[in-house]
Amino acid sequence: MMDPQATDNALPEEASPPPERGWQLVVVWCGADPGRCGEAYLVGGDHAATLELGRGQGALYRCRPGRLERRPPLEQRHLSRRQLQVTAHGERGLRLVNLGQRTLRVDGREVTDARVQAGAVVELDRCLLLWVQRAPAFLHADPAPADHAFGQPDADGIVGESEAVWALRAELDAAARAGEPVLVLGESGTGKELVALGIARRCGRQPVVSRNMATLSPGVAAAELFGSVRDFPNAGMPERPGMVGAAGAGVLFLDELGEVEPALQAALLRLVEGGAYTRLGEAAERRTEALLVAATNRDPSELRLDLVARFRRRITVPPLRQRSADLPLLAAALRPDAALQLRSMAQLLRSALPANVRELQRLLSTAVVRDGQLVLAEATVPAEPEAAGRSWRSPKDVSRMELLVALEEESSLEAVWKRLGLRDRYALRRLMDREELDNPYR
Repeated sequence: MMDPQATDNALPEEASPPPERGWQLVVVWCGADPGRCGEAYLVGGDHAATLELGRGQGALYRCRPGRLERRPPLEQRHLSRRQLQVTAHGERGLRLVNLGQRTLRVDGREVTDARVQAGAVVELDRCLLLWVQRAPAFLHADPAPADHAFGQPDADGIVGESEAVWALRAELDAAARAGEPVLVLGESGTGKELVALGIARRCGRQPVVSRNMATLSPGVAAAELFGSVRDFPNAGMPERPGMVGAAGAGVLFLDELGEVEPALQAALLRLVEGGAYTRLGEAAERRTEALLVAATNRDPSELRLDLVARFRRRITVPPLRQRSADLPLLAAALRPDAALQLRSMAQLLRSALPANVRELQRLLSTAVVRDGQLVLAEATVPAEPEAAGRSWRSPKDVSRMELLVALEEESSLEAVWKRLGLRDRYALRRLMDREELDNPYR
């Protein structure tokens, strides 16, 4: 990989991004200058390279699509001039050697010489917190030029400068240009509604009609969605355009598509395929010009296969664990009144946030300002996962007997879904519906 110290601010038009993924140390907390969060030290790609960090040493970079902006070194009076030696060894990771006076900690353990891999949290005692990752220095330049300041929310309210978030923005651009139905996938709390609204903004369609399908009772869902003619089902009933009719040529956003009953999923097939639908009580078929965007936190295999297959364009919103370097930027956007305390930021980086941004927002809303910094209540931070890359169980993998035992022995639905290894309460509800079991805790 090219020498970071010799890199120009902007990527020349005739140049192309280097193919390898390089090692980076991303600033996730900086006591002397919180505004440097999200900037990265570029250490090396698949070739051995050494970088020394310290007061006034080691340039930082803002990595954005098609542009690599060089930033000045940190001037922290508490750091030694030669504080940390970082050596890249290709796929084998990084070697960190502490040269200065400040204590070096890796994942909370005090060390003087350590080897680290992606996902490690590196702390220079009370001065600097760094996140280790492998990512390209030059991000692919598919999206439109950045329309927001570095680290700030974009026009859609999406926050992040990580590779995963810029790839998401590129997918939104492509979906808006294509103008075909989109299925947005992602875990609970990742921001699927922001993605739907982002597609609508990019393609300039109005109005945007949205509804959480989980809030519709089965008896009225079809009428709410497709509408009904006058006097149907009873005399005196007014004509209703339904959500499809109200959307016109705008955007129809159906959230929690996985909660739609199978019969209504079948009725959606024609709508997704060619925009065809029929109002209740009407024989004639109608067609809509609305762009259909649907979202679900279920695995696609848990929906009707023929319905999922009709969504030829799909967008997966990355969970927080795939974009940990964005945590300080998200925290700053959600609580702009104060920066997170170093210890609290380290907690978040090493913690499980199963509800993603929604859970981060909850934690920050209860944080208190102490000595000018946000401090999280330790008891509210979810425990670290038992193993990296933990995968959630699908409801179809849980037996009836296992479910019955958990319901008998646990004191709440939350305790049951956590015991069974399910992703959230919605997964447990689907499992209980399958087994035709009622909530025993009512």
